[in-house]
Amino acid sequence: MTAVTAGPAPRTGGGRQLAGTGTLLRLSLRRDRLMIPIWVYVVALTVVTMPKTLKGMYGTAAERADVLTTMRTNSSLRALYGPALDDSLGGLTVWRVGVYAAVFAAAMSLLIVVRHTRDEEESGRQEMVSAAMVGRRAPLTSALLTALVANAAVAAIITVGMPLMGAGGVAGALALGLATGGAGM
Repeated sequence: MTAVTAGPAPRTGGGRQLAGTGTLLRLSLRRDRLMIPIWVYVVALTVVTMPKTLKGMYGTAAERADVLTTMRTNSSLRALYGPALDDSLGGLTVWRVGVYAAVFAAAMSLLIVVRHTRDEEESGRQEMVSAAMVGRRAPLTSALLTALVANAAVAAIITVGMPLMGAGGVAGALALGLATGGAGM
């Protein structure tokens, strides 16, 4: 007499759910090989080139101190940019473009993740990928890792570029780079 027996229970380990993440990450980076560098350079170079612009506009420390005084008394500029707290080139750069860079980094990440999750699902490619040996969480994980790579590049360029442009020390540049990259994530 033959009896039907149940097969082995499926493994529920985390490794199976992330199977194929590396391959999908490489595919995501390859598909965005033009979009990600453009976003990274726009966000990072907006921040990195601002000290040179500010130095051209306000070359001396006295002029920057005068601008700081003006900003403290002008309520419309305070509402637009927030309070200016430091008259150094690095401080004025953060005051001028810090929030905008963070918003652009967040928009970059949003577009990257949506492109590799929602668009894939709507086009039907996600169904074909899921039919292969790819874990359930691999597509989302690879999309988030793609955004992480882009934000790490933004943070690295800002961290290296700000001291090279004469806008303070490495500690301040590192703080601005990590804040911008972190806001993107």
